[in-house]
Amino acid sequence: MMNDKARAFLLDHGYTCDQVDVLTPMMVVQRVAKLFGHKKIPKFSNRDSIKFLNCFFHSRDAIDGAFFRTKFTTFLSQKYSAQDHNLTANELVITNLPGSKFYKTREWKELRYRVLDVLGNTCMACGRSPKTGAVIHVDHILPRSVHPEKALSFENMQVLCDICNEGKSNKWETKWATKK
Repeated sequence: MMNDKARAFLLDHGYTCDQVDVLTPMMVVQRVAKLFGHKKIPKFSNRDSIKFLNCFFHSRDAIDGAFFRTKFTTFLSQKYSAQDHNLTANELVITNLPGSKFYKTREWKELRYRVLDVLGNTCMACGRSPKTGAVIHVDHILPRSVHPEKALSFENMQVLCDICNEGKSNKWETKWATKK
């Protein structure tokens, strides 16, 4: 049985009654997720879909993308769980943002500033600095694309120049602080 608010939500977003009435709970979650910009939606049981829809649509009348991402990320079993990595729901949402949005978040900017304040602004790989014309980056040692749970971890950061960071890319997990 579909949640009435979920049904109304889909009807408000261009679906017809005939289209909505034939959807399984998992299909409803997929449609709602797509409306909020999710491309990869893990498969889970109809029972879990119903639980999620009841949780999501019962919790709040004003529904927006950030709230959906929080509930979606918290509820579903993805690559990792919040309990395993001591992440808040907000951090789970932030770490799953695409790079174009992640690097604009207040959390990233504060972490970046703290890393530069503690580690300095000299490349830990080659020693270049702004004084020698280098552009300085704060690098994720374990790449964010592979380890999103470490995206906001101070221990996963190092300072690299643009050349070293672009060379490292997300192919290497070299920690330069331990190399010297």
